Amino acid sequence: MDVEKKRPGLSMKGTAVIVCAVLAAAAVFFAVDYYRTGRRYSSAGYAMGAVVTQNLEGRSAQETAAKILQDITAAERKSLSRTAEGSDIYRINAAAGNIRTEVGADTAARLTETLALCKASSGALDITLGAVSDAWGIGTGARRVPPAGEIAALLRQTGYGKVRVEAAAVTHPEGQSLDMGAIGKGIACDIAKDIAAANGIDKAVVSVGGSVMLYSSSDRETFTVGIRNPDGTASEYMGILTLKNGFVSTSGNYEKYFELGGKRYHHILDPATGYPADSGLTSVTVFCQSGLASDALSTACFVLGYEKSLPLLEKYSAQAVFIGGDGKVCVTGGLKDLFKLTDERGFTLVDQL
Repeated sequence: MDVEKKRPGLSMKGTAVIVCAVLAAAAVFFAVDYYRTGRRYSSAGYAMGAVVTQNLEGRSAQETAAKILQDITAAERKSLSRTAEGSDIYRINAAAGNIRTEVGADTAARLTETLALCKASSGALDITLGAVSDAWGIGTGARRVPPAGEIAALLRQTGYGKVRVEAAAVTHPEGQSLDMGAIGKGIACDIAKDIAAANGIDKAVVSVGGSVMLYSSSDRETFTVGIRNPDGTASEYMGILTLKNGFVSTSGNYEKYFELGGKRYHHILDPATGYPADSGLTSVTVFCQSGLASDALSTACFVLGYEKSLPLLEKYSAQAVFIGGDGKVCVTGGLKDLFKLTDERGFTLVDQL
């Protein structure tokens, strides 16, 4: 039987359940005195192919939320989308064949940072898999398991090392297709953080699919973040993190997939094989001080697996929670005292996977 599963209203990335912001904001700190003070504002919108939820506190909360959604949408339309005609990535792909494409300064900077992450991950993250992803069609009505020969031929065209960014010009070879899906939502969170800080917001939690921005003007503020149970619904979580300012991103094999012949094929592809990554993990949640990096690292670590992820996380001063397919959970050192396992029947904390 061919069955495709996609959680409604959610993105390709696995979703970290934001207890204080998305599911239970009214019970924590945003709803208190909202109507009396007018300083707290909550909203939900859509951008980057995902639901965007915002919970802001500050004198210009409503106006700032509108600005955040506007700028995220503009970044998608003008820079990051591979399907919106006229966007920088769309034009780069249209000019594949080592034709120089002039792009915006933001796009060039994001590509440079992302390519460095691709290299640091030894190719576990690779933004040149667009054509391979298209061949699988996961998330579309054309999902299928491509023939091995087709995947092999497409893989010969991939390779982040073939992309050149010189000042504001980008070149890459014919047949290659850039796809910023593994970092777009993290970039959206970076945009949200910059706007919140610039507009004097006191506290903010902005979720874009599976990437979340946590911001407070006070270094004493903490946020409660729930990590989703990979076997449960979008509102079920298996553990809780207590964090200060930063960014959280989760990648998982449960968010977008189809089943055929009793086998699950999920959307996170291993650049080395062209097939869904099989590292023994069901999800990876990464916390660090960059939205782009948290998003990219969650994907790369999911592909790499636990052991091979540790040097990469250290390089980017990032921390992570790994969930194995057997229900074992491993938390890196910087989060050990900040993580609480709430589902002890389905999961077990271990020192390493």
